[in-house]
Amino acid sequence: MGWAELRRAISDDKSNTANWSDDTSEVEVTQQKGFMCNVKARGRLRMEPEKVFDILIAPDNYRYFSGIKRIDYRKVLEDNGAGKMKIEVQQVGQWKFLGFSGEFATTLHVYQDKKAGKIGFKLAKPGLMKDFAGNWTIQPLMQKDLMGSQRSDQLKGLSGGPQSFLNILPFQKAQGSFVTLEQSILPAFVPPKPLDRVLKGISSKQVQLLLQDLKQEVDRQSQSSEPGKIAAIRQSSELKDRHQQQLEVKRRSPPSAFGWWPKPF
Repeated sequence: MGWAELRRAISDDKSNTANWSDDTSEVEVTQQKGFMCNVKARGRLRMEPEKVFDILIAPDNYRYFSGIKRIDYRKVLEDNGAGKMKIEVQQVGQWKFLGFSGEFATTLHVYQDKKAGKIGFKLAKPGLMKDFAGNWTIQPLMQKDLMGSQRSDQLKGLSGGPQSFLNILPFQKAQGSFVTLEQSILPAFVPPKPLDRVLKGISSKQVQLLLQDLKQEVDRQSQSSEPGKIAAIRQSSELKDRHQQQLEVKRRSPPSAFGWWPKPF
């Protein structure tokens, strides 16, 4: 595929995320064998992939998600020392339905791969859920993507997917992230049709809420770090100006028989 065909492929791709705004998100519910449903939510964030990954794997990340009340325990089962880990986590969630509410505990095995930008999870012990699995995928967005360039990361025709396209061009460091959350759900009790639509609707809203909560935490951290960024830029600028002034003084000062004149205080 040449560059001309590549550009046309991008322009014709209606799923091109370069035209998305920060508020754009997409939720899709499909049927999957062995599960009641599969829910996929996608959105983009103005934060580097590494920082988004750190939010998702934080031991106290329940603070960021309104549907998770607390973490009862967290245990590292495997750690290769290079960013891949397997962790067992028991989290307590909250449910609301027809005016009723309650709590439920879920024990998960979480598989972290920081280099790949992926976090997988699978039910470790059945409970309210008979089966449950999913993953977070975090892909880098460059400045051109955030500004709406037609050369986006959504090149599904290329082998290797979006990431392979990012790897073949000399782009700068990622300035944002494209995040996908996918969950496959099978409750312990699935009501008959058409009542199962109610549970599918609840599942869809829960996945969408998780993505919204993540976006809110990203915005909060970005805003809190902004004063620090401004101060760092100002300090760097002042040091640069001071250094330039010292060079100018040296350039104008005449040399003595014993070398350069003393530096001004």
